[in-house]
Amino acid sequence: MKLEKIFELTGHSASVYALEKGLSGDELFSGSGDKIVTAWDSEKQSNINFTIKTNSPAISLKHIEKHNLLLIGLFNGNLHAIDTRDKKEVKFLPYHKEGIFHIEYDEAGDRIFLLSGDGTVSIWNSDFKLIKAIALATDKIRSMSIHKELNIAAFATGDGVIKIMKLSTFEVTHEIPAHDKVNVVKFHPEKKVLISGGKDAFLKFWNMEQDYQNILSIPAHNWAIYGIEFSSDNNHFVTCSRDKTIKLWDAKTLDILERIDYKSHRGHTHSVNCIYWPEGKDYFISGSDDKKIIGWKITN
Repeated sequence: MKLEKIFELTGHSASVYALEKGLSGDELFSGSGDKIVTAWDSEKQSNINFTIKTNSPAISLKHIEKHNLLLIGLFNGNLHAIDTRDKKEVKFLPYHKEGIFHIEYDEAGDRIFLLSGDGTVSIWNSDFKLIKAIALATDKIRSMSIHKELNIAAFATGDGVIKIMKLSTFEVTHEIPAHDKVNVVKFHPEKKVLISGGKDAFLKFWNMEQDYQNILSIPAHNWAIYGIEFSSDNNHFVTCSRDKTIKLWDAKTLDILERIDYKSHRGHTHSVNCIYWPEGKDYFISGSDDKKIIGWKITN
C-alpha cells in the first residue's frame, strides 16, 4: 500500500486554511489567506464558477447541504452565510471579535457551532438565532468533534485541555489535561476512543470507557498537528502538521503506514493546515501555506 499524488490545484495567492465538501462528490470548497473562497472540480482539476471575496482571511468552512448554506468563518471573527443555489449572501454575523477557527453543524439538533479565538463557543439555530454562548477557554478553540450516538462533543482548547460536553444540556462533563495547546480532536468512528493532536506534535488516544484515560501517546510529528481525518471506510486516518508532512495511519492498529513530504512524494513545501476526505472516495485532499491543494490516493 502506498500513497500516490493524483492532482495539484493552484490559484490561491496565500495560505490555504480550509477545505470542505462541494456541491457534488468531485467538487470542493477552499478558503485562503488571500480573502477568497472558491470551488474546484477535482476530477477536471479546475476552478468552478463559484468565488466569494471577503474582507479578512477565510479560515474555516462548513457546507450544510440540508439548508443549501456555505458558512465562511473569517480571521476577524465575522461569519458569512452563502446560499449555494444563487451564490448570494443570506446572513452576515459579526458576533465574534476574534477568528472563527472551526464551524460545526449538529445535524440532530439542527444547530451551528462557531469556535472562536476569543475562547468562546457560540451556538445558533439554522435561522441564525443565538441559542447560547459558552466561555470554554482563555485561549483559542480550534476544533470540535461530535459523537452522534452519545450526543456529546469534544473541544480542543488552547489552554491545553480537552472539554467534553453533553449536547442535550451544554454541560461540560470532563476536562482532560492533554497537550500544551490542543489543536484538533476527533472521535474514532469505530472504537470508544478520542484522538487529539497538539502543538507539542503528539498524537494522543483517550479511552472513553475509562473516564478518558490516556492509553497511548505518539510523537507523531516534528511540529504542531493541525488535522485528523478518517477515510470513508474507516480503515485509515491521516494527520497533517506544521512540519510540512502528512502521515497515513491504520485506524485499526493505530500503526503509521506512510509519511508524505516534498522529498518523497513531491508534497507540500510549507505547513499543511487542513485535510478533507470526501465521502465515498479513495483519496483525500490537503491544503498548505505553500498555496497548493493536493489530492492523494491510496493504491496497492
